[in-house]
Amino acid sequence: MMSQHGEQFLSEGERVERLLLFPEPFPDESLYSLAVRYHRLVASNSYRRTSEELFGTYSRTCGSVLPCCLGALSQRLNGHYSVRDLAEFHTLLPLYKPFLCAETYDSAIHCMQGTDGTGLKMSLGITASRLLKYSCFRYCDACVQQDYGEYGIPYWHRIHMAAGSCVCPRHDTVLRSIVFPGNTDWRRLSLPGETPGSLVLEKPTSDVFTVTKIQFWALSNSQAACRLVGNDFLKWHLTEMGFRYRDRWREQEILRFVEQRLHQGNHEQEYQPLVSDLEWIMCSLRRRGRVIQPFRYYFLCWLFGVDEDRLRNFEHRGFNPEIDNSFLVDASRRPATKNEESKVNKVIKFRKNPIDWADRDFTLSKKLIAAKSEIIAEIGKPRKITKSVLLRMVANNYSFLHTKDKFPKSLKMLDSLLETDHDYQLRKLRWAIRRYSLSGYQAISVINRYAGIRISKVSSIEMKKLFFVGRSGID
Repeated sequence: MMSQHGEQFLSEGERVERLLLFPEPFPDESLYSLAVRYHRLVASNSYRRTSEELFGTYSRTCGSVLPCCLGALSQRLNGHYSVRDLAEFHTLLPLYKPFLCAETYDSAIHCMQGTDGTGLKMSLGITASRLLKYSCFRYCDACVQQDYGEYGIPYWHRIHMAAGSCVCPRHDTVLRSIVFPGNTDWRRLSLPGETPGSLVLEKPTSDVFTVTKIQFWALSNSQAACRLVGNDFLKWHLTEMGFRYRDRWREQEILRFVEQRLHQGNHEQEYQPLVSDLEWIMCSLRRRGRVIQPFRYYFLCWLFGVDEDRLRNFEHRGFNPEIDNSFLVDASRRPATKNEESKVNKVIKFRKNPIDWADRDFTLSKKLIAAKSEIIAEIGKPRKITKSVLLRMVANNYSFLHTKDKFPKSLKMLDSLLETDHDYQLRKLRWAIRRYSLSGYQAISVINRYAGIRISKVSSIEMKKLFFVGRSGID
């Protein structure tokens, strides 16, 4: 029972009961997942009853990535979890934090605290982004098995629900989406793996893996992500790449570069609108008060060769003193006077920073090595590691070939990374053998056919070794 001191905070005619049971949250668990586990813990027979016990009302947003009624839930938990804690650790709101001013972010939390979430998604630009039509309940098969082993029960991971997250950032496996049976919705209160799911992508590409991993990093490190966006990391990075001059975007060069990168991007699900229309790119770079969708911002990072490690290094290293950081100013401040502009332009005009070609050469060689590792780690039938494939995956693309004398290390590295027909066939055979249940060496013709090999360049001794390793489970 509650004390009189506790009842003074209740609204007139309302009686709030404390929850005697509530599941301990798991890492990255969504609020909806907690509601499902509570529903089963108390053996409830209807969602309406569960909703009223948790939220004091029939909540229609519990299955949303940005649910409401968090104030009532926090109160029922006796304040052990504040509204802000529930929002920041069990919803996707922290993904939007770097792109919102403090007032808008606090307003979003206030909206999630109450019972009426009208206008919340609109204020965050989610409705206008048209990404809602791709939203679905997604899960990872490997996470289901791992959660069973570690916690005895699977649960919904919030990162799997984020727009653009089509693979699991922990296991690099394609996620599955579910359609609740019998024309029902999330109020069926299911856990992942209980309803058969279908793969959300047929063939994931490098952008899908990079965007998901960056979003997972940003969701888990929202303060670091806020510093990156607040310091205009992308503007700094593109200036370093030469796409910004005298405080102006080199739009044509950017679009030409982007068009080449987009050919490598995924064309399925929510990625399709990003690769079919380029207008959003310059709008995102110029921003002008718009709320940028996290998915689009981190896709831009991939477009310009940024991955999770690059963001981490930038966070630890800070800004490069060789680069003019005068553009890293809050856009809300007053515009510069003519005298100030002339001083800035004069500095930009006459200052010439020497280019460290050796450092660029070293960085490019590392990117080429990483590109090869990325190709080898791809899911599905192996691609041959050729010069064109490697070059398409690095930020400089083919441009450095015009100044070969400045990139000796990269050119030497490029030649050493290329794959011969023999090595490529070996890799395809390993892939094919891992996917076949082999009864004996007589399956060699089947494996060759499955791997797409017509004229074999692999000796019989090598083939026997491959079969032995494949059957013994050694990679």
